[in-house]
Amino acid sequence: MNIKINSNDIKKGDIFVALKGLTKDGHNYIDDAIENGADYIICEKGNYDKPYMIVDSTKDFLNEFLLKNFLPIFDDMKLVGITGTNGKTTSCFLLYQMLNKIGIKAAYIGTLGFYI
Repeated sequence: MNIKINSNDIKKGDIFVALKGLTKDGHNYIDDAIENGADYIICEKGNYDKPYMIVDSTKDFLNEFLLKNFLPIFDDMKLVGITGTNGKTTSCFLLYQMLNKIGIKAAYIGTLGFYI
């Protein structure tokens, strides 16, 4: 099951959650999501041709869904963040490479991309 908040990223079978943002309201993109193949809609209002669920807050729904379905995956994960003015990209990428060389599974997300 793929759950998405961007109607442009929807593929057949996905679930679209119509989030209200600061400048845009996902409810304005529900028809686009359906046209792109969404099979299910999570929204706060409306009536649609596809199966849908009305919730009080799509933000709260998404938060609860993510916590329930993905928090267990992250419970054992260690995260490292590096801050500062210079050398963050180099330090992070070197740390990623070193951990992998000594047999510790590590991933890198940063300026250079995503590596796992």
